Amino acid sequence: MSGLEALRQAQKLVARLSVAGGGSPDRVHEVLSLLVVAERELATLSAGSHVGRVLNKGGSVTYFVEKLDGRMVLTERRVGTIAHPVRCPQNVYEAVATVLARAEHTLAVEQIINRIEAGNGFEPAAFQVRLAIRCWMSVTPPLVERLRAKYRPVQRPVFSKQAKRLWRDLSDHSPGR
Repeated sequence: MSGLEALRQAQKLVARLSVAGGGSPDRVHEVLSLLVVAERELATLSAGSHVGRVLNKGGSVTYFVEKLDGRMVLTERRVGTIAHPVRCPQNVYEAVATVLARAEHTLAVEQIINRIEAGNGFEPAAFQVRLAIRCWMSVTPPLVERLRAKYRPVQRPVFSKQAKRLWRDLSDHSPGR
């Protein structure tokens, strides 16, 4: 059963339960089971399988692009927690991608920040750089790999194109689109 089918069935069951003035424990259990299926599938929705990943602690992380205060941002949301979303502006995402694509060796986050500052004239926050990297590591197959607290593109010659395509895919599959 697909996530969308499970959601539709759950909605119908909830509507019937509310009209009937309650419901049996079996019906409630059926609704909850359908919602679990839907939640699992929707947490991993993607353009390919780009958008989400499951965490070891039982939650999941989703990535999407949204417009916030007039600018496009990459958003990381931890589903099933009270954590606030973390965001990375598009210019930082693109700057990190450019630095990694040009790097001949693995780079630490601090080195990436220094290269962005030298080349672009602004210093991004470390959490924004890490967010972009986590997003690239979450896709299947990963676009970036971690080696001893340093990072490099898996396929450097095509990394810039892959990062741009991922941004576009996340924009196309974001909530509200």
